[in-house]
Amino acid sequence: MKNFATRDAVMMNPFSESTLPRLTGVVDLKASQCVHAIKGDRANYQPLRWPSRDGDREIGTPQRLVEHYHQLGLRSIYIADLDSLGGKPVQFQAMEEALSPFEDLESILMDPGLRGIDLMDQLDVSRVCDAIQLANRFSKSTIVLASESVRDLRAFEVLAERIGPERVALGLDYHAERFRTVDTDTRESDWLAAAQRIGIRQIVIIDTYRVGTSGGPTLGEICRRISEAFPDFCITAGGGIRNTEDVETLRCCGCDRFLVATALLPPHPG
Repeated sequence: MKNFATRDAVMMNPFSESTLPRLTGVVDLKASQCVHAIKGDRANYQPLRWPSRDGDREIGTPQRLVEHYHQLGLRSIYIADLDSLGGKPVQFQAMEEALSPFEDLESILMDPGLRGIDLMDQLDVSRVCDAIQLANRFSKSTIVLASESVRDLRAFEVLAERIGPERVALGLDYHAERFRTVDTDTRESDWLAAAQRIGIRQIVIIDTYRVGTSGGPTLGEICRRISEAFPDFCITAGGGIRNTEDVETLRCCGCDRFLVATALLPPHPG
């Protein structure tokens, strides 16, 4: 396989070597391409453009982005299916092609955009089946059920029964530090209580308003509150993380792992 990580990209890595094992590289999929997420404005996300050997730029494939993270030393990937989150079928093939060449990945967080468990809704059924198949295909994967997409907390029980609660993660989504859920009858506390009851111990906390801004994270107090209330949860946080200092700040707030994309991407074209 070609090495797409350039010397300049490695030199611009703003994270210390000791921090790298805690980082998780983010891959956002839209129409089988990886896109640059900015402030949660998904309608305007643009495909990543990668430096090529002739100095021009070409659209970077999801596999190329995973390899870039891999070459920088990351062994953990978070991959989100934005099409499925928007109501379309899971991009199963694109996710599989992006991850299959990297057998030494130590963990994979997958958000396949599950919305519910309505057995009368064929798309719901198809998504759940695809999520289970992806979990079976990648033994080190964890399926994320995100508050911004899941309509029914029972989805956690169904998936936990099929693949085990240790391979299911609760996704708590915020926008400008405000909790986001499609089920307006549930609160953050309801989601946390459901995860604890089922035996789920992984939480992914993202502030979409900070994503792609390089403005620094703002989730510290939210993470601290959750960590203190649920000390046995493993918290992965993301949104605006720029460097080792940001990681250390969130570590002091009880976070264990950290989602990073923009800070590790090649420079944008002028």
